[in-house]
Amino acid sequence: MVCRVTRWRQDLGRGEVYDSEADEFLEFDASAALVADFHLGEVVEITVRTIDGQRRVTGIGPASAGGNANGAAPAVPLLCYQITRWDPVSGRGEIYNANNDRLLGFDASVALADDFRVGEDVEATAQTIDGELRITKIAPVAARPDPAAATAVIPDALCAELERANRLIRGSFAWVEPQKRSGDGRLELWVYNQEWPPPSRPIYGVIAFDGVLYDALGEFDAVPISAYPWTHWKKHNVELAASWAANMAREPSPDSFVFAFEGERFDGPRHHVVARRLEVREIDPP
Repeated sequence: MVCRVTRWRQDLGRGEVYDSEADEFLEFDASAALVADFHLGEVVEITVRTIDGQRRVTGIGPASAGGNANGAAPAVPLLCYQITRWDPVSGRGEIYNANNDRLLGFDASVALADDFRVGEDVEATAQTIDGELRITKIAPVAARPDPAAATAVIPDALCAELERANRLIRGSFAWVEPQKRSGDGRLELWVYNQEWPPPSRPIYGVIAFDGVLYDALGEFDAVPISAYPWTHWKKHNVELAASWAANMAREPSPDSFVFAFEGERFDGPRHHVVARRLEVREIDPP
């Protein structure tokens, strides 16, 4: 249903639209909104439900005017939704928003994961197509473990170094910067403290990799490091391993490891290093 915004107070998260067909003003609040701001006179598309005998706005977002050829409005994000049903066999599921009591269905063609869990938070985008709100993309909020994680066996000495590295990373709000030494197969990550008063920005730790055959690193906020034996990891990540082959001088030896920097969000960046050895050095602040 297409209406116009007649009132909107962003500071209060409350507004009003006019339904010309019913000659009725309908109030709404931010819990029903698909966008963060509205303008007086703006054309919007709303969904309405009759609750306790009263028509209430349960969804409001940009109208399909100005959309694409199939009558779809620009995609907008959906906020505060959780999985209520997911069937991996049929590839169909539902998400629910308790704030506006809205239930929306989706299928595997728009999903970026195939292992949704009932009750977990998701991030989705939707479009109004032919008057119906349809999910166009959906993904979990929480990151998924590497496929090799469940069965990987790591030597005790490497586990100890990983623990030191992750303790260093978690010790402060840190970010890392790669420092490459050309030709000797060594890569150092310098860990900085972002909270240190500028312009001083001392290094308070170094995470070094030896025997490096592959890395795809830039500057990034520090996230926990995991390690997997190369031969084991490759079996579980065939396509990704094949995509790295062109950038490797040779096949990693059986005693090489994949070191993965894995954040907590599904859509977060993942960084990898293929190397034989990890060493951590902590530096006392001046």
